[in-house]
Amino acid sequence: MFSVFPPYEGSHASGNTTTGKLDVFAFPANVPRNLQATNPLHVSATFGTPELFYGGEASYSVRNKQWDYYNLGLSKIMGSFITSLTVEEKGDVVRGSCWHPIGQKKSGAMAGEVTRNMATKETILTMGFEYAFNPHIGIKAKMDQNGAFGASLKLGITPDVAFIFSVASQSHDFWKIRFAVSHDQRASRMVSPPFFT
Repeated sequence: MFSVFPPYEGSHASGNTTTGKLDVFAFPANVPRNLQATNPLHVSATFGTPELFYGGEASYSVRNKQWDYYNLGLSKIMGSFITSLTVEEKGDVVRGSCWHPIGQKKSGAMAGEVTRNMATKETILTMGFEYAFNPHIGIKAKMDQNGAFGASLKLGITPDVAFIFSVASQSHDFWKIRFAVSHDQRASRMVSPPFFT
């Protein structure tokens, strides 16, 4: 899923700072032409201010001379709320979300998301929350209007290793349970947007 959120830890960055990033993936001249033709050209860009942030990504197939995908999004901070609007899958999916920190130390968050699929004319509402009890222990859960449910418990063992236990269900008859160990420099970081991953 493609989501655009400000690249700032706090929801209230100060000043008139602007930021941006542009990535283009292309092949050097010494790569054989048949390999260049089979691999797409990827472009992504993000830019904005602490209060308003834009982004986009696209992939163009040189061989087929068509766009494989393109996604656009924007995010706006309004008080303590972070809102986002994205257009995905070549315009077939429109997704709007709102993320609000909770607790005195803002160690938790509540979120809501509305997804509209233009092709199937289906709209899905998803609600969720996450909370970090301390820098090493956090929980996250979400549920949509159709009853699809997901939850995870993350236990930070060291600053770069975390144990993750998660459950998910698309229906009441089938549950998926997963245990995992994450090895990442940010593994113990509990609360950060994007929320629905």
